[in-house]
Amino acid sequence: AGKQIAETQSETVAQVDRAYDAAAQGTVGRAVVVAQSLYAENGSFITDLPTLSAFDPSLRFTSGPSTGPETVSYAVSGMEFAAAVRSGSGACWWVKVDASSATTYGSGPTCTGRAALGASAPSW
Repeated sequence: AGKQIAETQSETVAQVDRAYDAAAQGTVGRAVVVAQSLYAENGSFITDLPTLSAFDPSLRFTSGPSTGPETVSYAVSGMEFAAAVRSGSGACWWVKVDASSATTYGSGPTCTGRAALGASAPSW
C-alpha cells in the first residue's frame, strides 16, 4: 500500500509540474505576440521596457532573469527577439523569433532573454 501511495503522489507532482510548465510556456508565447506586434508597428524589435510593458500590462518584462511564471526576461539581438520564463516547476522555457517570424524553442538552467537567444529546437 505504501508503494502505491508513493507512486500516486509522484504522479500528482508530475501533473502539477506539467501544469506549471504549460502556464510558463503560455506566458512566453504571449511575450512573442507582443514582440511581433510591436515589430509590425515599428519595423524593428523593441528594446524599450516601458513600451513592452504598456503593450500587455499583464506581463512583467525584465532585462534581468525571470524569477517566476509572471516575469518575462527578454533580449533583442539585431533582428531577433528572445524571451525566457521560469516555471513554477523550476524549469526555464525559452523562445526566439526573428524578423521573418521563424520561431525556435529551448530550455535551460539560465533563465534570461540573453540565454534564450540560444534557442534552436523546432519545438519544446
